[in-house]
Amino acid sequence: MKQIIRIRMNELRNSEHPLVVNRIVSIVKKHDPETLLIEASLLRVENHLPMLAKVEARSRQHSLTKLLTELDGKRDNLTNALYRQVRVMKQVKIPELAAHAVVLKEFFDVHGWNIPRDNYTAQTNRTRIMIAQAEAAPDVVAAFEALHLQGILQELKSANDEFDLQFMSRTEDRSGRDLVDVRSIRAQADKDVHFLFSVIEGNRTLNPQIDFMPVINELNDLLGMLKTGLSSRKTRRTKPGEGEPVIVADEETELENEPALRA
Repeated sequence: MKQIIRIRMNELRNSEHPLVVNRIVSIVKKHDPETLLIEASLLRVENHLPMLAKVEARSRQHSLTKLLTELDGKRDNLTNALYRQVRVMKQVKIPELAAHAVVLKEFFDVHGWNIPRDNYTAQTNRTRIMIAQAEAAPDVVAAFEALHLQGILQELKSANDEFDLQFMSRTEDRSGRDLVDVRSIRAQADKDVHFLFSVIEGNRTLNPQIDFMPVINELNDLLGMLKTGLSSRKTRRTKPGEGEPVIVADEETELENEPALRA
């Protein structure tokens, strides 16, 4: 008798797990749960969906944190590039260029040569103030243009503004997000998913007059694909002599270059 394929749900990432459970619910609901006598067991799984949505939201936070790191690194590089160019141009023997470099040296003496070493909030504010004053002072504007540094300054402004926007978005998301026990939420949902599968298989045995094959086949299409994907991921992570790898369910520690499974 054909059985429903089982997969190790704990091997799914936090970004994947809620999507898989939602897809399982969607498939089962298509096949008239009342006729299949599985309404109660399906409801048990559906009751986990709100908390699983919080797990998915938590996984999205990881992507935002990565973006912030990239933006912070970009503005560090741009600010340090300005510092380097001013120091170099100050040594140039062409009087006109050296004079503009002196203007910018005095400008950075005021605003500091250590902005990239500050914390996120202080760096954002100091960069914003520095750029605003650079744009307001004619001699500084002329110096940036003469030394062909205006493009770097504008790119720094864009990176700083984008960092500030994303940082505020993350702060608001964290303040409005409940603390969730991801492992517990997932474990409880997994328990009821497997219970649902067992009920489907048990009802099929007890009620041979009811056709359970459509729902079983569609579930197996999904679960078979996921099982293959998880196995492939495990194979990619295995290295000679290192034994079986661990597939991490926590989004914050998973490998960035691993492709996500599609439910």
